Amino acid sequence: MAGRTRLFTTSLAFVGAMVLAGCGPSTPQDNAGTIGNDAVAPDDLMDNAAAGAPAPGPLAAYVGQYPFDPIDGVAFRDHPLVRAALTQAGGADAPVEQILSGSGPSTPIETAADGRILSWGCEQHNCGPHNWTLLVAADGSNPELCYHDEDATPATVWLVDGRPTERSENCPSEG
Repeated sequence: MAGRTRLFTTSLAFVGAMVLAGCGPSTPQDNAGTIGNDAVAPDDLMDNAAAGAPAPGPLAAYVGQYPFDPIDGVAFRDHPLVRAALTQAGGADAPVEQILSGSGPSTPIETAADGRILSWGCEQHNCGPHNWTLLVAADGSNPELCYHDEDATPATVWLVDGRPTERSENCPSEG
């Protein structure tokens, strides 16, 4: 029995040494084939930042993205054309900041049946009673804002050029 215990102990020590040998130091080149090598070196980041960001693309580039997803460093909801469209559609009293800074759910941006861009969002944990949709052309023109706030009015309000119109349908979340 003593021979078996000694053989087991010796074997265990040998296996342990082999396992630990596999954990030795390696170079980045050794790991490149197993994990991919798509990292960007910090020096590259500095060069890119110094070059300046390209101008934001047209709003059509955001189709398929969420309103908070950046394209060329600018999210749809932060894009100057979107901010201007919300202000144009909703007028001076439009809840622009509430819509743009909300952390509630949203759907991916899509193209509406009329060819405009459609972006829908709502208040977190309160989507049914409080939601909104922005329809805007890819160049920022022809905006309409659908705003539903059940606490304010049971009807859905559509804002065009700062003027409200009540419609029976809800704010669309898809085109």
